[in-house]
Amino acid sequence: MIPEEKSLAERAFTEAEAVVLEAVRKGDYEAAARILFREAFRPLYELVAENAKRIAELTENVRKLLGEIARLRGRDVEYRVGLMLKDWFKRHAPDYEVFIWSGTGGDVLIEGKGVLAAIDIAITPKMEDVKQLKDGIGAVKEAWGRKPDVLIIYSQSGLIPVEVAEHANKMGIKIVRGPAEVKKLMDEMAERRA
Repeated sequence: MIPEEKSLAERAFTEAEAVVLEAVRKGDYEAAARILFREAFRPLYELVAENAKRIAELTENVRKLLGEIARLRGRDVEYRVGLMLKDWFKRHAPDYEVFIWSGTGGDVLIEGKGVLAAIDIAITPKMEDVKQLKDGIGAVKEAWGRKPDVLIIYSQSGLIPVEVAEHANKMGIKIVRGPAEVKKLMDEMAERRA
């Protein structure tokens, strides 16, 4: 506490003390208690309220920071899994070409054998991943010249929440855990078209 605040606080306590003592001398204990709680403890209540406000602001900043960290972690995973798919397909399925996609409608596009797949990469799939992939079909068609034949969500963690899997299935989206599953889905689509 700076000296000016200390003298103000000291003066407030001295004044409150004088008023409370006067009420006690008169035998008005109820008024003395009321004054004590209203005046003497007011700075404490104001301090608690101010601290609560500061903690709430700090909490909001932490929440924003954690959100940004999660977003950056997601982008990192998308990029690393995209590169892994590119390498895996180059080695194990050279009939397909993998493109890291920066547009709406997926994180990776894979094309080959007359089939185009749009793949959204997620650490653990969420409902919003299903919606984003489905909503992005038009963007892929506009930029690529055709709609994707296969919509896939790639679960980097291998975890697939049941409600997300059910919703994705209803929307015609497959959820996979590895590159071999992506290839299998694309091969099956190519065989149906042949």
